[in-house]
Amino acid sequence: HSVACRSRINVLETNETLWLYWQNERNYFEVCNEKHCIIEKETCTHNVKTGLSETEYNYTQIMVLEETQVGTQYRGLFVNKTMDKSMIVTDVHGTEDPRLYTLQYTGDPDSNCIVFFISYLISRISFGV
Repeated sequence: HSVACRSRINVLETNETLWLYWQNERNYFEVCNEKHCIIEKETCTHNVKTGLSETEYNYTQIMVLEETQVGTQYRGLFVNKTMDKSMIVTDVHGTEDPRLYTLQYTGDPDSNCIVFFISYLISRISFGV
């Protein structure tokens, strides 16, 4: 089955953990003082659904940072109520820039593979992308 056959709601209805398999941005950041820098690496990133309705998808994204699990709560507001595959995702505290998640691929219903393309909305607005 292709993406056209499965709605975003069906894909997100699972109670299974959604693991991040690959990303095209770095998963680390540097913490520096006057003399040294330490590289903090984020690993084992995964999403756990906390709520789903016709209008939004709520989840906690958990990652391991320096051997400690850290979680951030997110809210994805679906762009419209039709078969559109996009949602605008923000952290629930509003501290991060919003992102547009667009469902690009799903395997068959028994497959555990889904692919979202993620765009930063601030850069799209700022640079006219």
